[in-house]
Amino acid sequence: MNRVCSSHSKTFSNALITREKLAEARISDEQAVAALESSVQLATERYINGKSSYLEVLQAQQELYYPTQARVDPNASRRIDRPSSNFTGRWATDGRRAPKMK
Repeated sequence: MNRVCSSHSKTFSNALITREKLAEARISDEQAVAALESSVQLATERYINGKSSYLEVLQAQQELYYPTQARVDPNASRRIDRPSSNFTGRWATDGRRAPKMK
């Protein structure tokens, strides 16, 4: 009985720690997105005032894209194509194996 209580206590403690870490990561991500949004605004102002090229605006927007997508859909990073484990040169998506070459 004592082992069961100890096990449940440890599981609960781990869940609380995980929750705290996720909250800290969310706050950090929000701060990063805010900084990148500011970067896009500054790049746009510089372009409008003739101080830089539009390429700078596009680069700032590109840097903002993935963190914004992750904020909207936290599982988005799991759906990014990854190389297959069998090194066939084909790509696997969503954790499935790539089709074998014939």
